[in-house]
Order: sequence, then structure tokens, then C-alpha cells
Amino acid sequence: MDGASIRYHGDKKILKLLDKLVSPQMRQQLLDAIAAYGVSSTHQRFLDQTGPDGVKWKKSRRAESTGGQTLRLTARLFQSLVSEATPTSAAWGTNVAYAGIHQLGGVIKAKSAEFLTFRGLNGGFTRVKQVVIPARPYLGISAMDSDRIDRIAGDWVEGMAQ
Repeated sequence: MDGASIRYHGDKKILKLLDKLVSPQMRQQLLDAIAAYGVSSTHQRFLDQTGPDGVKWKKSRRAESTGGQTLRLTARLFQSLVSEATPTSAAWGTNVAYAGIHQLGGVIKAKSAEFLTFRGLNGGFTRVKQVVIPARPYLGISAMDSDRIDRIAGDWVEGMAQ
């Protein structure tokens, strides 16, 4: 996942305890469930247009003009979210090249020409020296996510005890 991702390592004390109780493959089942939840929670952020901190994203000009959603014109970023897990971590994110600029924000400047040229909202071409992209964080672990991850782990432990 070269575009943008988050990796969850869990509580080291709990992982050490699990080392004594279950195989790495069994522990990976838990981390698979946490990673899958991470993708689901991130999808919900796209639908809610809100970051993990609860702050609404700044609406894009395109979304304002069309009544659509920010970061959802083609849904490529939304659909590209994947999860992976190992016996020691859970990760979710995307390999879409422009994922990082939307997560963190930044300035895009022309590299090989004097201007950036792209199709504007009116259908014509626009030329600018730079474009400022505001941060619209979609990856992260909110307080609600942390509670849900704790419940997933608790349910998994209960299931193992039965």
C-alpha cells in the first residue's frame, strides 16, 4: 500500500500474552478482523465526509457545484481501500498514488511546464501555477474505532475460550 495506509500494532502486553496462548496464525485471525473493520470504518468516513477526529472535510469546489460528495467523483479512492494482517499487525489503506495528498493536504505545482492545465468545472481548460489541496483525513483511529477494536478483540478472546 504505497498511497496511504495505517498500521495497528495493538497492545504489546496483550500480544505477548497471546503468544503464550495461541499460535501466530490464530492471532492473525484477530488482526484480520481488526484490519477489515479499519476498511469498513474508513468507508464510512467517505460517506460521512468526516475525518477520524470528527471534523467535517472541507467540501471540494466540484462537490459544491454538482451537489456530489468530496473525494467521490469516480469512487476510485473509496474502492481501492484494502486490508492486510500479519501475526503482529493489522493495516488498511490504498495504493492509489494521490491518496497521500488528500489525507495530508499539500500544494501541487507544475514540474515540467509553467502551468498546471486541467479541465475546470465549466468544462473548459484551466491553467494555474499551483493547486492547494486541503487535508481531508480519512485514515486513522477515532475514539469510536478504538472502542470497536477493543470489542472485536474481546469477542475474539471469548470465542477462543469457548
